[in-house]
Amino acid sequence: MKKYLFAFWVVSLISAQGTDKLKHYYSGKINLDEEEILKEIDQTISLHTSDHLVAYAYYLKAIRENQEDLSFQAYETYDLSFKYLQESDSLDSYLYFAILLNQGVLLKNYGLVQFAVEKHEQALSHAYAYSESRGIKLKYNLGWVLEKLDRERSLEVFMEVIEEAEKAGLMERVAKCYLEISKMFNYSSEHVGAIEQMEKALQYAQSDYTLARIYHNLSHTHYLMRQYDEQKKWLKESLTKRHGTDRFISLMDLGESYMISNNRKLAVESLREAILYYEDQSLHPDNIKLFKWLSMAYPDSISYIKKQVDELEKYIVIQEKLEARLKQQAMFQLYLRLEEQKKHEKKVSLYQAIALTGGLAALIILLTWRIWWYRLRKRLGKKILSMVNHWVEEDNDG
Repeated sequence: MKKYLFAFWVVSLISAQGTDKLKHYYSGKINLDEEEILKEIDQTISLHTSDHLVAYAYYLKAIRENQEDLSFQAYETYDLSFKYLQESDSLDSYLYFAILLNQGVLLKNYGLVQFAVEKHEQALSHAYAYSESRGIKLKYNLGWVLEKLDRERSLEVFMEVIEEAEKAGLMERVAKCYLEISKMFNYSSEHVGAIEQMEKALQYAQSDYTLARIYHNLSHTHYLMRQYDEQKKWLKESLTKRHGTDRFISLMDLGESYMISNNRKLAVESLREAILYYEDQSLHPDNIKLFKWLSMAYPDSISYIKKQVDELEKYIVIQEKLEARLKQQAMFQLYLRLEEQKKHEKKVSLYQAIALTGGLAALIILLTWRIWWYRLRKRLGKKILSMVNHWVEEDNDG
């Protein structure tokens, strides 16, 4: 028996240390490799020593599910994380806004833009509570989500971010705002205006990542203007700044440009390199287009067409599941609001009944008092008259 108790104590101690590890990892005191993180996530969830830590464990789990294209599962796990965070004693502004931000980005990528806006708006004050730079970043993201839904509001948000970011010395954020504004010019076919905005963005850009994005958008603007040589030039420029899996989008677009120019050899070179990075990209129609161009480059093969159809079906299934889940949540929230309204209406009805009863009681009291006062005055009047008569009689007798 003692052996079993000792073994249980050792396992408990190891598990507790695991939870402490995740706690220290969260606070930045230690580093963990991926295998250790996964182990600590499982232990923290199973031990459930703290709602706050369980919320963090689910948050880390959701990030990894999203990276593995388990988007619906990731959304559900973020919901679990948020549930435990709300039940915890500590108010963690970072975790609060990070969960909502990641859900918002996920919803945006699946075309559920209005829901994505709501998530960003819900997270905004918590991001600013955590730090100014995080608040500015989240507000920038809100502008990005609004781009095709409400361009006027999106532009207002970006202008606010530019002003705040310049004051805070966040020049990269300013560059990214001008880049997003340039995209909005492209949406309305104002390509010259788009190029002007990108020139502003280049004045503030500091990292290869941002420069690559600006160069890529310049290439897209020339593509919309059907200036394919200029498009290829800027795509090649963007590839000089992109590294690893970030090269995917530029390589795919370069392959498309070569196909348009009937240069199959160079198109195949770009597309075959792009496919090496496909599995590391998010599941999105813009990325799935790779298989459209590959099927055109290899017209005798049906495998790429099949892959394109399979990936689009997978995307649509996840989109529909997310939409159904969001509608279910919205209905539940509506139900809760209606129940709360009913309770409120019952309270109001009760107060009204009490007020009405009180009013009636007051009216009855008032009427009773007036009747009593009338009778009192009448009795007093008679009494006074009787006394006056009595005084008169006494005077006469005297």
